[in-house]
Order: sequence, then structure tokens, then C-alpha cells
Amino acid sequence: MSLLRDETGAPNRFISVIKDIGRRKAAEAALQDSMARFRNLVEALPQIAFVTDTDGWVTFHNRRWSDYSGLAPDGATGRSWLHFLHPHDAHDSAAAWDRAVRTGEPFGIEHRMRAADGSYRWFLLRAVPLRDATGVVTEWLATSTDISEIVAAREAAARHEADLEMLIAERTRALSDAAQELAQEIRRREEVQAMLHQTRKLEALGQLTGGVAHDFNNILAAIIGSYSSIRHRTDSPALLDVVARGEQAAERASALVRQLLSFARKQELTPQPLDVKAILGEADGMIAHSIGPKIKRVTDIAGDAWPVLADPQQLEVALLNLAVNARDAMPDGGTLTFSARNLKDGERPNHLAIRSYVAIGVSDTGYGMPPSVAARAVEPFFTTKKAGKGTGLGLAMVQGFAEQSGGCLLIDSQVGVGTKVEILLPRADQDVLLDHEADEGPELDLALHGGAMVLVVEADDPVRQATAGMLRDLRYTVVEARNAEVAQVLVYALERLDLVITSIEMPGADGPTLAARLRVDRPSLPVLFMTGQSAGAAAGSETLLIKPFSRPVLAAAVLERLGRQTLMAQLQPGGARSLLARVRTVALRELYFAWNALRAGDVLPAATDLHPAEFGLQRHSFLLSVRRAGEAIDMRFLSAGDALTVRLGRDLKGERVGTDPEDEEVLGSLEAAYRRCVRDRQPVYQFIRFDFGDGSPTRFERLLLPLTESGDDITHLLGVTLFDEAPA
Repeated sequence: MSLLRDETGAPNRFISVIKDIGRRKAAEAALQDSMARFRNLVEALPQIAFVTDTDGWVTFHNRRWSDYSGLAPDGATGRSWLHFLHPHDAHDSAAAWDRAVRTGEPFGIEHRMRAADGSYRWFLLRAVPLRDATGVVTEWLATSTDISEIVAAREAAARHEADLEMLIAERTRALSDAAQELAQEIRRREEVQAMLHQTRKLEALGQLTGGVAHDFNNILAAIIGSYSSIRHRTDSPALLDVVARGEQAAERASALVRQLLSFARKQELTPQPLDVKAILGEADGMIAHSIGPKIKRVTDIAGDAWPVLADPQQLEVALLNLAVNARDAMPDGGTLTFSARNLKDGERPNHLAIRSYVAIGVSDTGYGMPPSVAARAVEPFFTTKKAGKGTGLGLAMVQGFAEQSGGCLLIDSQVGVGTKVEILLPRADQDVLLDHEADEGPELDLALHGGAMVLVVEADDPVRQATAGMLRDLRYTVVEARNAEVAQVLVYALERLDLVITSIEMPGADGPTLAARLRVDRPSLPVLFMTGQSAGAAAGSETLLIKPFSRPVLAAAVLERLGRQTLMAQLQPGGARSLLARVRTVALRELYFAWNALRAGDVLPAATDLHPAEFGLQRHSFLLSVRRAGEAIDMRFLSAGDALTVRLGRDLKGERVGTDPEDEEVLGSLEAAYRRCVRDRQPVYQFIRFDFGDGSPTRFERLLLPLTESGDDITHLLGVTLFDEAPA
């Protein structure tokens, strides 16, 4: 009988079992071999790789995870893979995992994983399901790829795109702000006019004016500032003409607000000595535009007419009001005459103070007024014009201005002949007239500006942006804040702060409160306040800017708060102003400003009070001792910065400044400048090309400042010399 079969002839069962065991062991060996190859493949991957069960518990992971996380070789086994994610990313990752488990579909997600040092890096997780022979998911195979650099680049690109969009938005806003703000102004003016039409009493006018002045002036401040920025950014004659007309209209609106406040006794005047002829000349264009071509204009100014003491802008508005009234009295044309004469003693009304007056007259050849109408002409809201043609406030405003200026208003009218209105204003006591509008003089004034960090705090975005724009045109570094809270945070982040310009009226903490908080740590911090209200809103003795303000007014106020106003008043053509206009390096200007701030009249600063190191100029500075014996001046170097020592190849300490033209001492070869500085007791500045003996002409600039230790005679000269290689 065969061994392969039993006694019945059937196959031997023992042999069959032996074969089954053989096949099973072969399969197990193949599986072990397959698992080994899988593990080797997973370990070779550059990514983190791991296997989880259907509940998300890790059953296997490669060495990459251990190396990254600092765990033991099997440290993640038996734990959920979600445990190792950033807390902020775990929720989204868990949601993605739940969806994948429900659907059995592969999934991918970006999240941050914790590293061995506790930091987190970005990874892209991709997971696929592993199924048995019946198609049931039994495990998940996942890989995590480090994409931190990709995420960083993506975020940088997003920031760059955002910055670019912001820059484009700023440029677009600069072009559209003027038109938008002008439309707002027109709407506000229409609202004010509608309210004034319903007003019947002077008290109501005062309340209304006081209520709208701040917002109205904010709008005008933004308009005027925007026009100023446009003017300094274009050379187009056509655009400059549009800007000029816009500025003129905005100034008229600003003056009208001041006139209304003055009429309601809510606005302080700023009287100045004024040349009547100059005022009429500058108002002529505005008047001509208002009265039209059918009316002839004549000017009759007495040759000996005195200057008057008055607010220049309100005087212009008063003249414009009188001209418009005259136009309405001459619908078919006529002659409008402006005159000015000194008032004789017998002509002065008894109620005026005993002093000299000037009569500024506006005459027309129109209908004239009967006595009953002339008697009421200055009453508020009284008008003979048709509804919608007049408010009845023009003459009342002019009279209010005249009385608040210390004068009065005289009216002489005859029916069929015409009307003459005279504004009586006091004579100016000063012999020298002040220009009633500051000259911007950019080629001169810019020498006084720049080199300072300014924080502008204003809740009204257009006003803040316009103010900051004008300051940047003046070469200041500007930081903006929309309220006091933001300003306080910015101040602590700034390494340097030279001036704060803040609105008084702001939501939350107001301007004075902000100033008080900042001065706790900076007691001497200069603050410049802005307000849309009257000058009465000033915070104590602080400097105040009344909105709207022009670029020259802002520039002058900034100089005053930076301590440069006294310096500006001293500058004469050909003198220090010319010096500053030529100084090329900001640090030298700052050193000059510091020297001037320490000077008290003719008393010069002491050598120990001025430190070039504070301005980054120590390496380029030198100090001379000065001794005078009659006309003889002995000057010797006490010290010299290492930049000069290296440049000259020797230490100057102890050397005498000689007068020999052949002297090779490079700083002494221009000894005449030293002598001039000592003789005139004034700074000396030079910017020249000079051959220092190496055959290569080099540009350099030098500033010499006289100092004293005796309180009278010059005992030292402080000098700074910057060569081509010195940083500007």
C-alpha cells in the first residue's frame, strides 16, 4: 500500500497536514520578508512616517519621528498622533481625521508638530487607508513632510502683497481725498445754511456756530493739507492752478468760520500790523471772481495811510462781504471803489477810544438804502433780499469784526446814488509791518527743518494724514496714531521722540490727558496741540494750532516747539540762515541747533556743555584752545577724533594752528576760517574740495562753533570735519 494513501485508497491525512504546515510557514516567511522590506523602505524615507489603527493610535513609526520629537524609538507607539500637534491646530486636524475615518478616503492637512526643544514646525500630513482582503480598513499609513520654509515664504509673499496693496491704496487715497473732502465740505455748508435759515435769534447762531466749528475746521484742515501736499508734488501749471483755486476757496471757508465765531464771540482774533494796500491787493482776485465782470473796480488808497491793527483773514472776509453786498445792489453793473484814509480827530465817533484810526471804505453806485433800512442794516438776520438770496448776516459780521478789533462800522447810503460802508480800525503802533501770510520760502526754511521724530495723534483720518503729509514734506520722520491709547503704545516702541502733535478733542483720552501721561517719563517732551475750536480751548500755556492751518503756520509752530524758533528769528540773509541752507549733513545741523539752544544772548555755550558724541560726530570732531593777546590769536589742538587721526596719519593733539601758507597741517591750512569764527563770535561752515597732499582732491565739510569757559571771551573752538567717506 502506498504511503500516500490509507487502507481505503484515500490520500493520507498526515501527509496533507505536513503540506499545509509547510505552505503556512512559507507564507509567514514571505510576510516577514515583506514587513522587513516595508520597514526598511519607511526608515529610508526623508519624511516622518507612521501607521495607526482605525482609532488613530500609533502602532509603528520610523526613526525620523524619534529624531525630530526627541522621543524614544517607540515613544509615540500606543498614543494618538493628534497628541503631538500644536493646540491651535489639533481641532482642524481631528475633524479631517474623523471625516477620513467615516468615508475611508485619503486625506491631507497642514499643521504644526512639536519638536524636541519645544518649538513647532509646519508639516504636510498625508494619510491613506490600508484594507484587508474584504476591503475593510484596518490601518492608516501616514507621512508628514516638513514645509516650514514653504509656509514662511508663503507668509512673506502675503505680507509683501498686503504692503503693496496698502501702498497702492495710500497713493490712490492721496489723489481722491481732496475731491471727497470738498464734497463733504459742500454738504456740511448746505446743512449749516439750512440751519441758519431757520435761526431767528443771535444766541441760536452762537450755539450753532460753536457746535459745527470743530468738525468744519477738521474738514478744512484736511483739504488745505491735501492741497499743500499736491502743490509740493507737481510741476503741472494746470494742476497748480486748480490747487490755487481750491486753496483760495478753502481759506475763504476757513475765514468765514472764524468770522462766524467772532460774531458769536467764540473766536479770538489775532491782530497784526497790516498794510491796507497789500491786503486789498491780495483780496482783489477773490473779490473780482465774486462780483463778476460787469462791475468796475477802483482803488483809492491815500499815500499817507497808516498801517492798521487787525486780524488779516477776517479783514479780507469783511471786505469780501461788503463787495458781495455792493454787487447785489448793482445788478446791471456799476463801480466799486475801495479806499483807505487816516481818520481825522473830529471824525472819530465819541464812543471810540482816544487813539488814531484808519477808515477802510467800500463804495458802490447801486440802489442805495432809505434811512429806515440803513438803520437796521447791521441787525442780525435783517435782509431786504428775496428768500434764499441772503442770510442777513453779512453786515452784522463786519460790524462784529470791527468792534472786536477796537473800531466800528459807519454806513452812508442814499437811494439812487449808492452806499459807502467804512470799517474804522485802530492804527498799528509798530513801525515795521508784519507780513500777514508767512512766506514758505522752501529753499531757505527747509534748512531749519528735518532731523526730528514727530508723533501725530488725531482721530480724524483725513486731518491726521494731511498733517503728517505736510510734516514729511518738511523732511520730518512721522509716526501716526488715531487715539491716545495707540499713541502711548507707539511712544514706548520708539527709540526717539522729539515732538508730539495732538488734537485736543479726541474720543477717549483727550490731548491734554495724553500729554500729561507721556510727560510722566519725559517731563520735557514738547507737545503741540491742535483744535477746531477757538483759541480759548488752549491747554494752559501750551502752543496751540487752530484748524485749519496752512503749511507755513504748521512749520513755524513745529520750529517753535523744537526750540528752533528763536534761532529762526535771528537768521538774516547772508548770515546763519545762509549757513544752514548750505549744511549738507543732518547731524551737523543738529549740532548747530544744540549750540544755539545753549547760547543765551551774547553769552556763548561752554565747552563742557556741547558733546559731539550725542550726534554721532565724536570720531570727526576736534577741540582747539584759543588765547588772545591783542590782535594775536594762539590756537592749539586739545583733542582730535580718530577718524581725523587716521585720515591725516598723525595725532593733532598739542599742535599749534599756524599761519604759514606752506604749513602742511591740513586743518590749519584754512586757519583764516578759525580766525573769522573767533573774531565774529559766529559759527563758520565750509563745504569745499581740497587737496590733502595725496594728489586726490577730496570733498569735505567743516563746522566751527565758538565756545567759552569765562562767560565772555572765546576760549575754545569746537570743530567737526566730514570727508567723502564720512556718513552723511
